[in-house]
Amino acid sequence: MRFFVNIKSWQLFTLMWGLPGLLSLVFLDMLQAPLYIFLTLLCCGPFFSWLYALRKALNAILPESTKIPGALFVFHFWYCIGFIVIGSILTITRALIASMLPVFVIASSYYAIALFIIIRSISKALASVELNKPVSTFDYIRYIMLLYFSPVGIWIIQPKIREILAQKSSAA
Repeated sequence: MRFFVNIKSWQLFTLMWGLPGLLSLVFLDMLQAPLYIFLTLLCCGPFFSWLYALRKALNAILPESTKIPGALFVFHFWYCIGFIVIGSILTITRALIASMLPVFVIASSYYAIALFIIIRSISKALASVELNKPVSTFDYIRYIMLLYFSPVGIWIIQPKIREILAQKSSAA
């Protein structure tokens, strides 16, 4: 997982947005069930892998009192992955029927909450490491926005992460 933390911004951008975007344009005409699931995972896989790698890297250098809670993060992480996979399967097989719609709306709402919890915890950890103190919401709100808008945020957050990890490894 350190791969996602150590690569340069342009490499991460290409992996998360360039390659999936190019493949979806190439295979747009033959978008059938297995290919749709593959492209969905190809788009979401690097993003969630990057988030998980950020969590692991930041947790390693955070003080014990401010570490990201493991079980809560992992539960929300796997909920998001499962929601994307199951949602993709239901969408392409047209198995989402009207009677399932309320359940799907609730699951989608919780997906948004779970993604926010993941992004908030990583943003708070990043701000704590950067400022070397406990942080308030205003200290890490910019990282929340940058992670939500990851095509832009990659270019700002990834160099900062690489710099912080280089400083911590040279200090150790």
